[in-house]
Amino acid sequence: MVRWIAAALSLALAGCTQEGLVLDPGPPAFRVDRLAAGPYHTCAIQGGTLSCWGRNGAHQLGSADITDSPSPRAIAGADWAEVAAGEQHTCGRRTGGSAWCWGDDSYGQAGVGPGPAVVPAPAFVSTAGPVAQLSTNYDFTCAIDLDGSLWCWGQNDEGQLAQDDPFPAPGVNRSAPAQVETARDWTLIDAGQGHACGLRGSGALFCWGRNSGGELGLGPGAPGQIRTPQPVGLAADWLEVRSGQGHTCGRRAGGSLWCWGQNESGQLGTGDGMATLAPTRVGAGSDWTAVTVDTFHSCGLRGGGSLWCWGRNLEGQLGTGDHADHPVPVQVGADQDWAQVSAGRFHTCARKSDGSLWCWGQDTYGQLGTGDLKDHAVPARIVAGP
Repeated sequence: MVRWIAAALSLALAGCTQEGLVLDPGPPAFRVDRLAAGPYHTCAIQGGTLSCWGRNGAHQLGSADITDSPSPRAIAGADWAEVAAGEQHTCGRRTGGSAWCWGDDSYGQAGVGPGPAVVPAPAFVSTAGPVAQLSTNYDFTCAIDLDGSLWCWGQNDEGQLAQDDPFPAPGVNRSAPAQVETARDWTLIDAGQGHACGLRGSGALFCWGRNSGGELGLGPGAPGQIRTPQPVGLAADWLEVRSGQGHTCGRRAGGSLWCWGQNESGQLGTGDGMATLAPTRVGAGSDWTAVTVDTFHSCGLRGGGSLWCWGRNLEGQLGTGDHADHPVPVQVGADQDWAQVSAGRFHTCARKSDGSLWCWGQDTYGQLGTGDLKDHAVPARIVAGP
């Protein structure tokens, strides 16, 4: 009898139930619908609730203070549909199509017009109409309205706003959205560091801005800076394009993956470390379903839900358990249920099909959301929600 009582107490203290002896699952899982990794902070949406964590020196987490946070912090509102994380600012789209930005506005990247250099809480950004998609990475932001028009604002010293500014003078920064030409058939936009790329019509690819590393994909002889959208090749079957610091990657119909630009860390995935000036196919695979890039590394998803990363890995951002650069795609673990991946400057976050969120790489500012400031060389699950 004494032994039975002792065993029952032990099970109770361990968080077990007498029926089935089910172990206590611990903290509730933080499950998300969408995520965006910025250079030094990360954001995610869970059922309309937006949360951010990591660096916060310019209120990019949307909080009244400027304290970094190693765990997710909720931002006011329950109808967020999309989020984009910049270097020190953040932007989001709400279900009605309105765009909002907050954080650093030194170059006008918050898009709220002339005013203070910091926007401490989400502020409405006025484009011509409701927004369908938006993107930001460093100090500029772009958005596509529901009518297919493209708008950009913020830093423009390298022509990344595509305003056809007189060259060679630095492009004029814009503190409010400025329309990019007059086309109304834009379907996707992705902002990098000094350049941007987007898709038009049925899948034509256009890029503009800085081209010092070949990141615009325009081939030999192209200028080092172009201030209007330029067609990249003749193909019109592009499905996705992602812009980093000095390189760009995209997917075409049929599932092929292509990258171009700088390649000093193997971020193009071509295996040779050589820069390329035009889209170059990555391997022979034809089952790529997503791609993401940032400073010196890239990641992507393949058919069946496997996750692959390549490029710089000094901070563990490839999630392979080591710290060696990989110039070709390397699978992250053996799981086959990854649904989304987003690359930051030196970290990466990804969502599985069950909504669970995982991050790895550098954690100097808490951008992994693990509650501490420890780097992780393999995916670490985020369990503490807002």
